[in-house]
Amino acid sequence: MLRSLLLSSVLLVSSMGMVHADSVGLVINGSVYTSDDITDEIESLAKFSGNLDAVHQNEFRTPAMNMLIVQYLIEDFSRLNNIALTEEEADNAWSMYLKGIDTTEDDYITELKEKDLSLEWVKAHVLRQTLTQKVGMLALGNKIRVTEDEVSDFKTKMLAVNAEHLIEAWILPPEHELANIQSIKEIKAEWAKTGLHPEIGELVQLGWAKSENLPGIFLEAIKDVQPGNLVGPVRSKHGYHILNYREVNQPEMPDDSVIEMMLMNQKFMQNFNVWVEDLKSKSSIIQKV
Repeated sequence: MLRSLLLSSVLLVSSMGMVHADSVGLVINGSVYTSDDITDEIESLAKFSGNLDAVHQNEFRTPAMNMLIVQYLIEDFSRLNNIALTEEEADNAWSMYLKGIDTTEDDYITELKEKDLSLEWVKAHVLRQTLTQKVGMLALGNKIRVTEDEVSDFKTKMLAVNAEHLIEAWILPPEHELANIQSIKEIKAEWAKTGLHPEIGELVQLGWAKSENLPGIFLEAIKDVQPGNLVGPVRSKHGYHILNYREVNQPEMPDDSVIEMMLMNQKFMQNFNVWVEDLKSKSSIIQKV
């Protein structure tokens, strides 16, 4: 690290013929960024966020500066490793951005003029974010790879959480003379045979309910049970229950490719910051602003 700092100091001094030392704001691995460059970027970010007043607030400037450092590190890393966006990738990223904000390029130019921003700056900003994602994807490699089992597990969990169940819950208070396992089993058998719910006890219509809104003992009872069945007996502090599990609505499931991309993005977010911190520790960063 000492050697890299000395090297950056030498590079900083050697570049003073082009950049006055007082105007230097940041040096990353020998690349010099002036105070004016950084100020302009932070002001543009503030305009882009729709809050120019924030440019003077540390709550905005500090994360903005950190973002710029990461951006410059990524650009340095991409140059060293010959990583760049292809023309197709750049075009697709820009088209997706415009689609995401539901506008055309001509209309967007008019909107940006009101913010005192150029289309060129916004496009460069979007493409820098796209390059960051590409570099991160390549650098993280196997850490963000998604397996078929992970896709299957996600679908299972999504079904479990978002499925809606239609249930009638019959309950017999614990003080009732028939409140015992054997009697409840006989009541259940008679209900199944006749299709008529018991005359004793109370029948509660739970209506359509997601799994997360059902009592845990009910959810456990209907696990792996197909609708159209009576379930129980189920014992709670309120007495004995028999559940008439009538119907289930399964949530609409995204395509496997969409799920895979979602999981990959989750892994990317979990691992990218760690990778960036490691990249910082291996880089020479001299910050004056």
